[in-house]
Amino acid sequence: MAREVWGVRQVAFVPKVRMDLDCFRPEFLRLVWVFARTAPPLNEDVMMITSVSEGRHGENSRHFVASGLDVRFVDIQGQPRPGGIVGTSEQDRHNKAREWRDRAQKLGGPGIQIVQEGDHLHGELDW
Repeated sequence: MAREVWGVRQVAFVPKVRMDLDCFRPEFLRLVWVFARTAPPLNEDVMMITSVSEGRHGENSRHFVASGLDVRFVDIQGQPRPGGIVGTSEQDRHNKAREWRDRAQKLGGPGIQIVQEGDHLHGELDW
């Protein structure tokens, strides 16, 4: 049986995304790498980061201390968008997102937390 190959080689950002210079520390870059390395097939073969330190988040969010990011996995109203998971249905894409979350959590190990939040995966550094 052939081994499944995961991962993408390109990462893109939606136009509103801003990254604090603290995001360029090795542990945060590793979080990005973990997501990219464990990604299922994605539209346009690119992982789309939709939020880092901007946007609306909970009061204690890791986004505000350069330790959290969000990654898109859904299309809008059935229209493929860069970074959306390639799948046969919305349910299939959500199942693949859950599997992506599990692979990323396993590869990330202690110190990284990955959660599925509606239309995106959220990753954060636990420190």
